[in-house]
Amino acid sequence: MKAPEVVRRYATTLLEAAAETGAEAQVQADVERLQATLQSSAELSSCLQNRLIEPQVHRALLASLFAGKVQPLTLNFLLLLAQRRRAGLLSEVLVACTEFFDARRGIVNAEVRSAIELSDEQRETRVRELLEMLE
Repeated sequence: MKAPEVVRRYATTLLEAAAETGAEAQVQADVERLQATLQSSAELSSCLQNRLIEPQVHRALLASLFAGKVQPLTLNFLLLLAQRRRAGLLSEVLVACTEFFDARRGIVNAEVRSAIELSDEQRETRVRELLEMLE
């Protein structure tokens, strides 16, 4: 994972708390819904990334939007991010959480870039090569 250390720490904290409370599946669903919400609302993303907005405003906004819609653990995590002036990292933390969830299930995401479009045979060869690297 290429995320900054602070992002990995917050993501790990959420995942460990979810594991301790047996709420991993619910928190994973919350993470997916939160990602979708941030992707569909440029205004919310922009607001959360605005460092000039006081933490209590971010907390109030997150509480009003997500109370009763996400697990209490997830809501507390969101409020903690806001309190610590890290609300702007929420999107990155959610991506890191998704990557951690995928890694626990043995799912690895890969991106292949090519200067030219690959044929089906070339794509299949790249997939095989990537799978061999993982073994």
